[in-house]
Order: sequence, then structure tokens, then C-alpha cells
Amino acid sequence: MLNSSVSHEMMTPLRCIIGFALAAALEATGSSQIKKINLIVSTAKLLQCQFKDLLDRNLLEKGMIDPALEEACIWEVITETVLILKGQMDIKKI
Repeated sequence: MLNSSVSHEMMTPLRCIIGFALAAALEATGSSQIKKINLIVSTAKLLQCQFKDLLDRNLLEKGMIDPALEEACIWEVITETVLILKGQMDIKKI
């Protein structure tokens, strides 16, 4: 079971990573740097969402919240997935 203190311990570093990456993006000079920084930001935000989902699932299992459907843009989901996979493929030179 995931509790709020564990969630806090995971979310705080992620917020720092996102903040530092956004600050670095302001000073980035090349398009390659900007792409890599954007990948860091998008991946960290995705991880934040996954942690939030874990916490929500924990609360749902305890009966503390009701499930809710959210709209999502499939194009954004696919684009983010492709960027993450492309970044991993570039690292592994695939």
C-alpha cells in the first residue's frame, strides 16, 4: 500500500527534476539539447502521473474516492510515447 508520505518522497524529487529541466531549457542553445530536455520533462511528468495513479488506486481500494473517467487526447498519448521510445532507442543506438 502506498501512503501519502511515500508519495511525497517520490513526488518532490520529480518536481525538482522538472523544474531544473525547464530552467535548463531556457538556457539551451541547440535543438538537440532542447529535444533531450523536453524528453526529460515529458518522462518526469509521465512518472508523476503514474505515481498519482498509484496513490489514487490505493485510495480507491480503501473506498476513500470514487472512480472518474477523464478525457484524453490519443494523439498526445501516442506522441509522448513515441518521444520516450525514440529517446531510449537513441541511447541504445537502435
